[in-house]
Amino acid sequence: MDVRPVRPDDAPALARLHIRAWQDAYPGQMPQAYLDGLDAEIPARIEWWQRQLAEDPPPEVVVVDAADLDELDGWAMVSATPDDDVPEGTGRLMAIYVRKHAWGVGMGSALWLAATARLAELGCT
Repeated sequence: MDVRPVRPDDAPALARLHIRAWQDAYPGQMPQAYLDGLDAEIPARIEWWQRQLAEDPPPEVVVVDAADLDELDGWAMVSATPDDDVPEGTGRLMAIYVRKHAWGVGMGSALWLAATARLAELGCT
């Protein structure tokens, strides 16, 4: 399992994973027609990720590479940016997504460990 920092060229794979993970996780909890319609949002989600990854600094994201180089199996985003609701030095897990085929094999745990290690590097305690 290759957990690594995000790269700008990951935007399309991040977008697809973002949508697919919703479709995997929420059947029966959200209307199926809504989940099926998310495919149409992939181009807009790719553009959103391209904009996010072009920021300076880019968001703190770690990803898990799949065997297929065009896909990702999981990603997690963290933030060490303080705001009014959290004290200085507090990090936050903003999101974690793992594809259904990768559930139960330790991928979520690997992402969690990589994400918390990144927060520690950023000075979060």
